[in-house]
Amino acid sequence: MKSFLISSLCVLSSIALKASTFVVTSTANGGAGSLRTAINNANNAVGRDTIVFNLGNSVAARTISLTTALPVINDTLVIDGTSQPSNPFGNSDAKVIVRAAVANLLGVRLYADNCEVYGLYIKGFGISILFNVSELNTGTRIGAPEKGNVLSGGSGAGISGFDLIGTVIQSNFIGIDTTGLQPESNQGFGISVGSFLINGVIGGNNPLEGNTICGNALGGIYVAGGDSLQLIGNKIGVTYLGNSISGNGGIGVSIGFVGENEGYLVENNVISGNGEGGIRISSDNSIVRNNLIGTDISGTQNFGNESGYGLMIDGKFLEIKNNVVSGNLGHGITVNQFARQISIVGNKIGCDISGLNEIGNAEYGIEMIGDSSTIGGINEADRNIITGNSRGIALSGDHVKILNNYIGLGSDGSSPLGNIEFGIYIANADNFEIGFTSGNGNVISRNGQTGIQFQSGNGIIFRNIIGVSADSIPFAVTQNRGIELWNGASGKIENNLVEGHTADGIFVQSASDVEIIGNTIQGNIEQGIELTGSCQNITIGFDSLPNFIQSNGLEGIRLSANCNEVSMFANRFFCNSQSAGTEGIVGDVGFNNGILPGLGILSNGILTGTAIPGARIDLFSGTENCPACEGTNLLQTIFTDDLGNWQATISAPTPRLMFLATEISSNSSSAFSTCIENTVSLKQINSSPELFPNPFNEGFMLNSQAKNYRLIDMHGRVILQGEIISPSQWINTELISSGIYFLELDQQEIQRKRLVKIN
Repeated sequence: MKSFLISSLCVLSSIALKASTFVVTSTANGGAGSLRTAINNANNAVGRDTIVFNLGNSVAARTISLTTALPVINDTLVIDGTSQPSNPFGNSDAKVIVRAAVANLLGVRLYADNCEVYGLYIKGFGISILFNVSELNTGTRIGAPEKGNVLSGGSGAGISGFDLIGTVIQSNFIGIDTTGLQPESNQGFGISVGSFLINGVIGGNNPLEGNTICGNALGGIYVAGGDSLQLIGNKIGVTYLGNSISGNGGIGVSIGFVGENEGYLVENNVISGNGEGGIRISSDNSIVRNNLIGTDISGTQNFGNESGYGLMIDGKFLEIKNNVVSGNLGHGITVNQFARQISIVGNKIGCDISGLNEIGNAEYGIEMIGDSSTIGGINEADRNIITGNSRGIALSGDHVKILNNYIGLGSDGSSPLGNIEFGIYIANADNFEIGFTSGNGNVISRNGQTGIQFQSGNGIIFRNIIGVSADSIPFAVTQNRGIELWNGASGKIENNLVEGHTADGIFVQSASDVEIIGNTIQGNIEQGIELTGSCQNITIGFDSLPNFIQSNGLEGIRLSANCNEVSMFANRFFCNSQSAGTEGIVGDVGFNNGILPGLGILSNGILTGTAIPGARIDLFSGTENCPACEGTNLLQTIFTDDLGNWQATISAPTPRLMFLATEISSNSSSAFSTCIENTVSLKQINSSPELFPNPFNEGFMLNSQAKNYRLIDMHGRVILQGEIISPSQWINTELISSGIYFLELDQQEIQRKRLVKIN
């Protein structure tokens, strides 16, 4: 008896297994062999059932027209349209058409776990594939490589669900026809998940796993919330070849706005041509990487997202890495107010994938409103190329670092692809850092107006190259000013190279509490530094960090009458203004409350002077090679006595002497005194050096009568020094890095020569 029961159970089990596969042989709305009957039979069978197809070969013979909705699928089921022994339609994988013959029917309704749908062209329904909206669905798969569906032409979404776990959506055409080239829009979203999609995958790393989601009226993908969502390798807003636009009407991708979300990966997608922006993401601890946002699949053509943005961020702890974000009609990247600790590295923003051709975003490259974020980084791979936008970066978040980017130049550091207005615009941002505390910072050049416009806030602008190429080669045409500070700005401008602007190097309008120290400011068409309006408490250079202000077209420093508490001692000036009788520092009558340098008389090597009591006197030598009366080399610092008298011994032969006075109590400096001519010309002792080649690589030949030389970088550091033992001597520079240097002979700045080291 026992043997009989076991045998009977085996037979019954075998019968049940055979019954779990149902074959559709009819395109009728119902009856024997129909899809409707197959679903009903599968619902009544226990276990994981499969529906396959064996219809005719013609399009009509493979078209199932429904006048009433299909039954709800309430048991695990695989519907495999690719089982049909025919060629797929167009460029899709679909082989069977399921179409709504009347309006607003619901299509395939999956109310069970672990269901799979393959190879169907589901057309004209209210929703093509609908998940159960009242219960959690797990483990569903819609499409797979060479088994994708076409979900299009509906009055609602292509795919719609509520709470999903482990759902995989791959290889589908959604909102486009079977050719993958012509829109066949769904009037809702392509994919819409109203609550949570957890551990889901839309697309995949295999090139065949990506979905083409385009032409949908409300947008491409909307996922309200969830964790660990992977959105990989899809084409969203472009056709399946990625070389023409078929934009979704709304946002391309909108994810993560319900609950606390984290762990999203958005990678290797093309998200372009959409009507209201590319991506908006609100998720913590997530990555947006290697996407093309606003271009074609080659990363070279302008397919910008319209009337919105390329990428908008609302979450925390996101890495935005190696994307091309270009051609969008709003901002390239927006980091919103409550976003925090966003890392933006290695992106091309406003240019093509090579970084050498402009595809500008219509508004800002990056709008940084959120706090505690980083744009760029210490490594070359972290560098963003930010070009061709209306403004490169607009900063209003606090504690933001902007490091090592090319802003206005291509990826080669020299191609002029300037942003239309400012390289960086700052308003209401505190505790920011633009540039490195060691090494070179950003290169900010060839922008249409100003390199950095600083309207309000507090921060540091440190070790940037502003106005020239990354290897410090000047441009024939460059930006208007290097740095502008307006009446709400305060902070530190330190160790920057500011060169070659059509107006001032640094312009300060009514700002307060600013330090301008250690900079090299040269070759600007107007002033090196201009202070105007009611500037207060401004420090321009001090002993350990003087500014080198040279070869500017007008004065080295110019001040308006209402500027007070401005100190300017210890700076080095060389050949600013080529007009005889000008001075390195010029101010309108009354600046610094009318402080004057005082008088000085040279007699028998003793310089005797008078100024205000308790003042600091900085005594400089100058050069006859330049018309301007300005301090080139700081000889010594003296302090006046209680009566305002001071005295200095002149031990070195100098062609010119001049000095300025600084009132210690108010930190206010005068302009330079009139030049005092010395009887011994420096030319007699140390003739002007000659050197070649320049730019140089392994070294250069120096012809000079000097005894010693020093190579100094743009931050005032001695990089190379030695004794000159021959009138014609080879200086070996193999071990120093490429960049801009100055040659000093016998430690006399008047002999400074500008050199460029190239690799």
